[in-house]
Amino acid sequence: MRPTRGRSWIPCRRIMSFGQRVRYFIYSSSTFLPPYEPTHTDNTNTIPGAGGKGGPASTIAVDQEAAKHFLSASFASAYVSKFLMVSYLGCRRNKPIWMSDDDWAALMHVKTEALPTYVKAKLEADEYMTALVAKRKTDTSAHPLQAINLRPGFLIDAPATRKVQLGRTAGRGSVTREDVAIVADQLLVSADAEGWIDLINGDVPVEVAVQKVGKEKNDAVEGEDVKGMVRRFFP
Repeated sequence: MRPTRGRSWIPCRRIMSFGQRVRYFIYSSSTFLPPYEPTHTDNTNTIPGAGGKGGPASTIAVDQEAAKHFLSASFASAYVSKFLMVSYLGCRRNKPIWMSDDDWAALMHVKTEALPTYVKAKLEADEYMTALVAKRKTDTSAHPLQAINLRPGFLIDAPATRKVQLGRTAGRGSVTREDVAIVADQLLVSADAEGWIDLINGDVPVEVAVQKVGKEKNDAVEGEDVKGMVRRFFP
């Protein structure tokens, strides 16, 4: 698939330039991508995003429905061993215990006033992915699949710092697009990282942060109703 112009392509281009063994990408711009079955590939990396173009309908089509179709196809494929999806750290229903009241209030402002359709669409895809992972854990016949939900704060166009907060982070913060790509590259190399991984710029080197997330299993999904997600999507 040939990429088109759009902000979401920046992380894909960066990751590819690092030589990561990701052989299949889906790039979602404001144009809806139809569902399809990934072919022989070790890792599947999807970085969906309507880029704020096309209005609410485009956001739902790309950030929600296209992502869910691609998740379904990838999880059903015997050839996909890793799946990384980029979301947004404010996509959650409950205030996590590690986040301050002020940070949570700021995220709720984005969710309810600033970007409600965007957050709704991203959250739906996040929860669907989480339900797929939980359901898969009960299926003894399923092949191994490492699922990573990378959840950056506000993206900025600036040179990479290569220093981050990763895993369970503060609620307010930004991160360079290039740092998102660097972290994604490192997470795909890691054999241990999985689950919800929040990301903002900080003071920990990327390599150290990724290693710690994999070792300590600090899944930022804590506090969310995973069982409820499974019941909703797979009644």
